Amino acid sequence: MPRTTEVADNVIAVVETASTNTRARQMLRDGTMAPPADGGAGVAVVATDVQGAGESMTCSYIATLPAGVIADGSVNGWLTVIAGFAALDALRGALAECGVASEDCGLRLKWPNDLFCQGRKLGGILTEMVPLPGRDDSAALVIGIGINLAIPADRLPTEQSTSLQLHVQGLPDARTLRDMIAAHIVRSLSSRLSGFVADPHAAAERLREETS
Repeated sequence: MPRTTEVADNVIAVVETASTNTRARQMLRDGTMAPPADGGAGVAVVATDVQGAGESMTCSYIATLPAGVIADGSVNGWLTVIAGFAALDALRGALAECGVASEDCGLRLKWPNDLFCQGRKLGGILTEMVPLPGRDDSAALVIGIGINLAIPADRLPTEQSTSLQLHVQGLPDARTLRDMIAAHIVRSLSSRLSGFVADPHAAAERLREETS
């Protein structure tokens, strides 16, 4: 994942794992992965080629945030929404790189954690807080994002699901596309989380407007 490596604090790519979020949690807890820079400015990535059936993009993104922000029930629900918007930013950015008008894909976030394309589910998001050993002032936010990239129609998990290749022609191979999207996600997450940490309540208002 050369594009992602250029922009992320760290990239761990494995051939297969049951869950990239579980792998990320374990690595943070046992110290085999150092937490990224504080405040959302840095993002690390755990990626896998195989997590279940089908050609899909499955990556977890790790950011270090103030513990008070993650624990604040008045604003922390927006962290999943931020991840969703970052995924949409990334999909649109990658499609633009491929010369595709993303408006034709009907991309949207279904509150709070499902990605849709042309009215069908394209992917999903799972966010988890992970305490950092020896650090009471900050914690890790682990964001698992799964996106169907090149799953044939007859192998989709449900009739309500879809895959990007079914809507867009001329895309690069799944690994290249995954790298493009993941790099865009890192950039968007870093920017969005940094803004959120700087003023969570003002950022929450902006996000509320963005969802309307």
